[in-house]
Amino acid sequence: MDNRLSYQIVAIAVESLSPNTLGGGDRVFTELFKRWQAKGIKTKILVSSDGFTLFTSCGLYSNYIVIPKSMIERIGSPLMVPIIYLLRIFKVLKYWRKVNIGSFTIIYTPGDFICDVIPAALLRIVHRNVVWVTHVHYIIPSPWKRKISFTIDVFSFLLQRISLLLISIFADLIITVNSYVKEQLIELGIPEEKIYKSSCGIDFKLIQMVPPSNHRYEACFVGRIHPGKGVYDLVKIWSKVVKEIKEAKLAIVGSGSDLYINKLIKEIKENNLERNIHLLGFLPFPFNIMKASKVLLYPDHEAGYGWGIAIAEALACGIPVIAYDLPVYREVYGDKILLVKPWDIDDFAKKVLDLLKDDEKRLKLGEIGREYVKRYDWDVVADDLLKMFEKLIMFYNR
Repeated sequence: MDNRLSYQIVAIAVESLSPNTLGGGDRVFTELFKRWQAKGIKTKILVSSDGFTLFTSCGLYSNYIVIPKSMIERIGSPLMVPIIYLLRIFKVLKYWRKVNIGSFTIIYTPGDFICDVIPAALLRIVHRNVVWVTHVHYIIPSPWKRKISFTIDVFSFLLQRISLLLISIFADLIITVNSYVKEQLIELGIPEEKIYKSSCGIDFKLIQMVPPSNHRYEACFVGRIHPGKGVYDLVKIWSKVVKEIKEAKLAIVGSGSDLYINKLIKEIKENNLERNIHLLGFLPFPFNIMKASKVLLYPDHEAGYGWGIAIAEALACGIPVIAYDLPVYREVYGDKILLVKPWDIDDFAKKVLDLLKDDEKRLKLGEIGREYVKRYDWDVVADDLLKMFEKLIMFYNR
């Protein structure tokens, strides 16, 4: 790095509404920031109180500026989310005075949440020595194509379109982690020269050091409890597996809203799978559960929100992965994972059973996957992005 370059990276990451729900974008953010800090980059993070708890549990320690909870946030109702986000926009602008703009500043937003994007855009307009860099992990499809909740789908779609418009106009660098999202952004009219395709990574050395859990499972799932992640498909798939292997155990690692968790629990009970499916909640580093499992199930409906980090981590643990055949997985993993025609529950269950009954095939696939994912490293990703940041700084300092 050129030591003559003086700058700081200030993250606006106030979207977190739970201290135990880690999205893919949050994971990218925490891993990158840990590495940038280790290289001596000055950093600050404007964060919600829930986000502070979440990020520190993942080992990210920084110069935090924590926005306290309001009374409305303590109600905990999903109906309050729009009001909460609106309040956080004003709070970010209020607490921004604690950020010293003495040197060149890169504002970084981990995703396209409206409560992060609007303050970033306004600050980009006001401050001359500020540039704005953002990740965009996933383009929300039309409400008529997405089948979660029509009201939620419409609301999410419209808010992201507003965010993407602001990003298109005011952001200096837009980072994606796969070609599919990059193409979608270009189709939406965002200038290609603003878009940079990066990657995600894993901490391979750390993963190898983690011992397996004492509790053994035939399979596991790691991700948010959300319809878009295919969590309800898991119940259908596992009910078919249990018909042939009665004691088969599935571990589900992750958290989400009470609405989705309660629905998942209800479906587990209706299928009499309480003894076969174990909900383990949020674990910031679930590698011991992965290593105690024979296969990772990943019936994601929405392209892994960009990359599918859990897939790479499972492969690094030496276990094979079965996922729906979505474009991003073909690009990132090729034939190193088993792909199933989207939403084909029967074929998904069949592939699970085939692996559980064939130890030799399963172990061989696991070893092939482990060797393959050694190429993905967070240190490489972090260094590559710093080079892009320095190019931005030199451009604006000409």
